[in-house]
Amino acid sequence: MEVDINYKMNYKPKDGFVGDTMPYYENGTFYIFFLKDQGDSYNHSIFLIETKDFLNYEEKGEILKASTDPNAQDNWIGTGSVCKVSNEYYFFYTGHNENNELHERIMVAKSENDLYHFNKLDNIYIDPLNELSKNDFRDPDVKYDEENDKFILTITTNANKGAI
Repeated sequence: MEVDINYKMNYKPKDGFVGDTMPYYENGTFYIFFLKDQGDSYNHSIFLIETKDFLNYEEKGEILKASTDPNAQDNWIGTGSVCKVSNEYYFFYTGHNENNELHERIMVAKSENDLYHFNKLDNIYIDPLNELSKNDFRDPDVKYDEENDKFILTITTNANKGAI
C-alpha cells in the first residue's frame, strides 16, 4: 500500500523560472544549481536548491550573481558545473556579454568548505582558440583528475568561428 505523500513532480521557485540545471552530489545530498530567469534574479544569476529525496526541496538562494557592470564579461551568466578539490569547490561557468568582442568565455568562482559562498576569480578564465567561435563557447563540464592534479573540462563550441 502506498503511503499518502504530497509528491512534487518538479521544483519551481516562488518567483521566476528554473533555467539550465547543474547538479552536484555529495554525502547523500543533491545540490541543484540552476540559472534563474526573472523574479529576483539578475541576468541568469545562479541559485541553489538541495534535496535528499527529490520529494522535498530546500531553497538556498542566490549563489553566484551576474555582474551588474554592463561591460563585465559575466553581465549574463550561463551554464557551468562544480567540482571539489580537497576542501575547495570550483564553479566553472559561462560568462556572457554580447557587448564585448568575445561574447563568451569560461570563468571560475571558488568557495572554501561549502557550496554556498562562491567568490569569482577574476584573473582565471578560458578563452576560445582562434579557430573556435567567440559567440558560442559555453557550458563547461568539469572533473578533477586527482592522479594528475588537474581539471578536465568539456566545453561546447563551434569550429571555424561558428561559420556554417
